[in-house]
Amino acid sequence: MMHSMPRILSCALLLAAAFLPLAHAGYVVSVSSAEPTAPLLTVLTDRLQTVGRVAVSGPVRQVLLADDGRRLIVVSGNAAAPVTIIDISGSGLGLPRVISLPSGTPTHAVLSPDGNRLVVATSGPSHLHFIQMSTEQVLGAGLPLPAAAVDVEFTRDGAHLLVLTTTNILQPVRVSDWQLLAPAALPGAFPAGSLRLSVAPFGGLYITGPDILLELSEAPPFAEVARTSPLNSALTHPDKLHFTPSGNRAYVTGRMAAGPAIGLIDFKRA
Repeated sequence: MMHSMPRILSCALLLAAAFLPLAHAGYVVSVSSAEPTAPLLTVLTDRLQTVGRVAVSGPVRQVLLADDGRRLIVVSGNAAAPVTIIDISGSGLGLPRVISLPSGTPTHAVLSPDGNRLVVATSGPSHLHFIQMSTEQVLGAGLPLPAAAVDVEFTRDGAHLLVLTTTNILQPVRVSDWQLLAPAALPGAFPAGSLRLSVAPFGGLYITGPDILLELSEAPPFAEVARTSPLNSALTHPDKLHFTPSGNRAYVTGRMAAGPAIGLIDFKRA
């Protein structure tokens, strides 16, 4: 897969609230930042009609939608209330249900491709914890990681879970038995926690970081197959890639001299 140099689209606006689109279900979630420890979630339809509001424990790291389309999953950086489930329907929002973890504070979470399992990465200690979504129960005591997670993604085929750590190590986990495989070191001197992991709709694996875009193989050992550096003189610190459904284009937020920016990368099959 070939890609062009990113084009800078526009400067981003800094907002008082974070908007998290759940477009496939027709919902948008606004997270108020007025009170970080007890933020207010406002759920809207795609027509911006209010479904309901509910207070949760903060700070909010992520808001996901369960595959059944009827439950919001709120992941918080709060060890006392790390995962909260909220029922959602046309008549409003249900009462929050808190799921406790055996240890740690959440940093990232991701749903398995089949929607059956929520994987939560924690710090203090660095673990992966697994929640069965059908029962909303935690499975086991967790899987220890060699370092804290910066990003977590499933491969497109769902066979592996990839954990990008603060030490710039890509730690694969085999999903069939949830065993750690040999880690892959990412060559280069990057500040700790500065890299991000993205999975394209066509299965491609990409690492973005300070002035760099790496492409990795799509199966173990997930080795580097291509590198673009310098990436773009106007977008030196790209974040995670956000692909269009076709996978032919990805948007990326980042920083430039004038402030926050949005870049655009075109992908073309060789």
